[in-house]
Amino acid sequence: MAELVNQNDVFISYSRVDKAFVERLHQALGEADRDTWVDWANIELTEDWRAAIRTGIDGANNFVFVMSPDAVMSEVCQWEINYAMENNKRLVPVMHRDCAAMLDQAGNSAHAALNQHNWLWFRGEDDFGPAFASLVQTIDTDFEHVKFHTRLLQQAKEWEQSERNRSSLLRGHNLAAAEQWLALGANKEPRVTPLQGEYIAASRKAERKRKQLVAAGVGGV
Repeated sequence: MAELVNQNDVFISYSRVDKAFVERLHQALGEADRDTWVDWANIELTEDWRAAIRTGIDGANNFVFVMSPDAVMSEVCQWEINYAMENNKRLVPVMHRDCAAMLDQAGNSAHAALNQHNWLWFRGEDDFGPAFASLVQTIDTDFEHVKFHTRLLQQAKEWEQSERNRSSLLRGHNLAAAEQWLALGANKEPRVTPLQGEYIAASRKAERKRKQLVAAGVGGV
């Protein structure tokens, strides 16, 4: 299997209107030894930015959305939220500029996702220190489970991109670890994605077939 892309603790989705706040948040996370994906640091000028964002979200343990009137109405930000939710990423909404009244668009899946989660308050009148401590606590919750979810998603997508080539499947202790994670994390967030489930099932099927072939070969000796 090819080497996986890097993982990050946090992907930050935001409106450029709020960049000054995001820079402060990014710096604070770095000082707290948390790896952060942000567009100005992780997208090359000549790179397909949507592909880069998808890769960044896939490789992040947490999807932090900086809430503001500009962000919740941004088509790009809504696309990022929807992509994160499609991949069962842990959504961490951070309220920077009040926009609660704007999250009522019927049929807007991004707004619905934000309304279904607790918000962390980082407005101008809020104390940054305690709010940041709550953020770190949130992104560190169930760390091993979330980290494994991220790694397994990357592996499953690599398998899918290889047209489900058998060489990308899990084997041996890696497969056993994935099956154990699936069993122990059945009631944890983030939940397994359909693709992750298919990937584990295909890996088990291939492993079973391989063992049968080995046994048949040994039996014929």
